[in-house]
Amino acid sequence: MRPKDLFGVVVRTVGLVAAILSVLMVGGGLLDIALGGPGRLTIFLIIGIPLFLFGMIFLSGAKALVDWAYREEQDP
Repeated sequence: MRPKDLFGVVVRTVGLVAAILSVLMVGGGLLDIALGGPGRLTIFLIIGIPLFLFGMIFLSGAKALVDWAYREEQDP
């Protein structure tokens, strides 16, 4: 496995963790509201939705990021 491939695996793993955390945050906020809790839904949504988008971008492989990190050197 080349370093570029390993970096891609790490990027996708970070994306998976971020997506799982965001789903838990939004789900927890909605459950908190449904059960009549103190109403922390706003902060969970403010953090959870962008975290979910970040996770989905990284989970898709973030080809642009991997290509940028391991770009080919061009001969002059």
